[in-house]
Amino acid sequence: AKPGVGEAALGKQTVKEAVPMCDCGDTPETYRLSRPRAKREHKCCECGGTIRAGETYRAFWGVWDGEAKTYKTCADCEDLHAWCEDDGGELCTTFGNLHTDVLDYMHECGDRDREAEAKRRVREIRAARRAVCQPTTA
Repeated sequence: AKPGVGEAALGKQTVKEAVPMCDCGDTPETYRLSRPRAKREHKCCECGGTIRAGETYRAFWGVWDGEAKTYKTCADCEDLHAWCEDDGGELCTTFGNLHTDVLDYMHECGDRDREAEAKRRVREIRAARRAVCQPTTA
């Protein structure tokens, strides 16, 4: 992996942190990583669920082929990505494909217990975040 350096905003402090960049050819020309607290609701680019006001999420802004884009990822999906790489592996994923990429990666690794755990985690995230998206009736 090609490590990049992004800025993560933590309160009033700004710290540099390594951001893993995979070799799949989708590396941005420039980028900024932050972990803000949501002031309003946002949509997670991975699970499609709601990032609620007050929740901390990952915001990744980058420029690809001259076009600036921002991707917001809920804490649950960010944790899933980190869990997948806990075994020292490297998951190459593009924004919006995390769940499919995690399941494919775990299947290819051949560890049936971790594959089953990945399926369980994805189901739980989808169920929890989908529940957040549903309007409540009075």
